[in-house]
Amino acid sequence: MKINRKEMIENLSKVMPGVESGASILEGADTFEFTEDGIFSYNDSIAVSVPVNTGIVGAVKSKEFFNLLTKLKEDEFTLIQKKENLIIKCGTVRATIKLVESQILDYMNNLDVGNLKWRKIGDSLIPAIRLCKLNSSNSPIRGIYVNGDSLYSTDEIRIATYTLDSKYDTFWIDDSTAAELVKVSSELKKISVNEGWVHFKGKDNSVFSCKTNDASLYPYAGLVEKKMDLEKKKKDPVGKLPAEFKEVIDRVSVLSEDLNGFSVVNMTFTEDDLVISSHKDSGSVEEIIPWAKKLNIKKELTTSGDAGFLIEAVNKSFDFYITENGGNYFIVFTKDKFTLMLATIK
Repeated sequence: MKINRKEMIENLSKVMPGVESGASILEGADTFEFTEDGIFSYNDSIAVSVPVNTGIVGAVKSKEFFNLLTKLKEDEFTLIQKKENLIIKCGTVRATIKLVESQILDYMNNLDVGNLKWRKIGDSLIPAIRLCKLNSSNSPIRGIYVNGDSLYSTDEIRIATYTLDSKYDTFWIDDSTAAELVKVSSELKKISVNEGWVHFKGKDNSVFSCKTNDASLYPYAGLVEKKMDLEKKKKDPVGKLPAEFKEVIDRVSVLSEDLNGFSVVNMTFTEDDLVISSHKDSGSVEEIIPWAKKLNIKKELTTSGDAGFLIEAVNKSFDFYITENGGNYFIVFTKDKFTLMLATIK
């Protein structure tokens, strides 16, 4: 069967988030599974299906198969299934790829995607997930939590919230899953939530399924109470981040501590200056930016966060106010339906 190489690579790229990158006890978690109905992947956190018929039935190791196709030069290649092998012919290249055992179709069938009830995704859900997703967190309550029209994300130091334009059934997904979800967000049009999973359907009828955490364990009520308390104490903005804030964050993050692959920087708010700093074993750096107008604060306040997240979040609002909850001070940025609360660490 003649296959368009570019289209095949695009379809495999859609399925790739469901492929296990490390060791897995699931047989087939590191494979692409081909059937007459589509291409599938499943790693017990993410499952993806793309409805395309390639003319083959079976599973192949994903890494080798994908890398080979990206190295071929012709626009088309021939794909032939012979017993336990796939034969690939492209120009002067002839390759044999062995089919392997896989159980991912059994897991996919348990998701029962064909019988899900779908509804349209509102305009704000995916952008809100992208904006509120926290990086560099090991907190047991990390991730994106949605309840009705409320979206929350926290690592116990940072709390990001967004009021959505539509209401959804409750679900809670891990940050790593949310990171993969937003990569394909432009393709997603519908959503369905069932026990243990939240599913997103693309315009080509591909399905991106995310395993959910037990939402009953999420401290939703406490976070709502904290947000309401901070809002009651809301004051007029006491400060405005300097125009060069994003540039400074980017510069200082060069020597930042790496936490789970993300750059962590510190921000210290004083009466006269904003001090942005970072450090790692090889050195440290700080940059001091004077306030255009002195802050009315009684003590220095320090908070920290992932550099990329801070740059993205403050695009919403450079204005902030400082308030207290339970003996802890919070630096709060809010605009429209988005609120970011940064707990201070000293």
